[in-house]
Amino acid sequence: MDELLSNVYDARIKMKKNDYITSIFYHPWAACLDFYYTINFRNTERLKQLDDKGFVMLPKHQSALDIILEGMLLKRVLGRYGNYVMKDSLPKWLEYIGGISITQGKHLKRMLKKNKNRHSKRDILQEAKERRDYVDNTILNLLLMDEIVVVHSEGTRSYKEPFSINVPNIKKLLDIQKKLGKDLTFVPLNIKYEDKSKYRSSIELIVGNPINVPDNGLDKLVEHLMIEIPNNVTF
Repeated sequence: MDELLSNVYDARIKMKKNDYITSIFYHPWAACLDFYYTINFRNTERLKQLDDKGFVMLPKHQSALDIILEGMLLKRVLGRYGNYVMKDSLPKWLEYIGGISITQGKHLKRMLKKNKNRHSKRDILQEAKERRDYVDNTILNLLLMDEIVVVHSEGTRSYKEPFSINVPNIKKLLDIQKKLGKDLTFVPLNIKYEDKSKYRSSIELIVGNPINVPDNGLDKLVEHLMIEIPNNVTF
């Protein structure tokens, strides 16, 4: 654990997140969503019990609006900003408001398919591995500092589609937990849109029951997520 703690300061240097910039971005976007939609937060007492603790939030991912809505939930209930694992095709400036860029598997396959040069492919694979290691270490260090990490458990957006878990992503979090040396708290989050294109339509963010599982508790965690985030995507 002492060796892990010694990496905390390094992680802060590498991360670009700036709370001042985050606040500048957050307030106008939150105001826009409040104006356009009717937003309801459910079961927020489940978050309040975590207060200033570190935890992993695992939301259903339906829209590009999700991250803003998740930020609104965390800020209004806990007065805190989150850190978000995101695909590397998104704008790099998002790293200044808590984004942690990662190369998705499907994006990596496309890059390898386009590139016929064997040496270039090797470089692409090496760069992707280094990025994955960086993301894992960043998440580890954030949790050591009792920060909030948001990982969309489906891995990609699926608007109005049944909930489907990206199990390898969840397993990686348990691998990080093992390195951390203590059980993480996982918080499911269901996000439901009535019709995101319609003015004053409803959006619900429903906080699920937090859970701790052992390092080998992948099946238990997946089962819990499927219960807490039901496949009913309509109002």
